[in-house]
Amino acid sequence: MAATRRLKEEMGFAIELTKLFSFLYQTKLEDGLSEHEYDHVLLGWFEGVPTPDPSEVAEWKWIDIPALVKDLKRQPEIYTYWLRIAVDQFVRAIPAN
Repeated sequence: MAATRRLKEEMGFAIELTKLFSFLYQTKLEDGLSEHEYDHVLLGWFEGVPTPDPSEVAEWKWIDIPALVKDLKRQPEIYTYWLRIAVDQFVRAIPAN
């Protein structure tokens, strides 16, 4: 699966991934740019320490879903548009526990 390969290349680990859902979105960005993408949300479990490739990943952090949902509501502008959509759909698709 391409996502498994890219996860290894970008974050330094490989795990089994399961497709949860896909979504299409379109939005205008700053400077007159726009995005129109078909995105896939995949789920996997990893308990190690990522070793991101700095040429692929500028920043990353672990955050649990409830904390992410709160932070998205408090300061949505610091997150990508697609992540806001993905988290909203993820929360609706996955049971709380």
